[in-house]
Amino acid sequence: MRQFGVDEQVIADRERNDSVEEKPFEVWQENEPALRAFLALGTQWRIGSAGTVLGLRYEGVCAALTMMQVKDQSVMFGDLQVMETAALEVWRSQHD
Repeated sequence: MRQFGVDEQVIADRERNDSVEEKPFEVWQENEPALRAFLALGTQWRIGSAGTVLGLRYEGVCAALTMMQVKDQSVMFGDLQVMETAALEVWRSQHD
């Protein structure tokens, strides 16, 4: 991240969050495909100045859904947008 000019505070926050122990959680079966797709998009986030997360790169999302052979991409895209919005709210609350 330093090579891309990300602010040191953002890097420190990320390192601190990475060290937090995660607790297991239950995923309802009907939500599993969307969760798997969301996790597969970990490299598809658009990052602004100073490391600000802006949202998913939709062209990357479309490519990933095609490669994952998702049948109803429009429904999956909607599910991903819900998760994207929730993730952005969490990130913004952590950095405000």
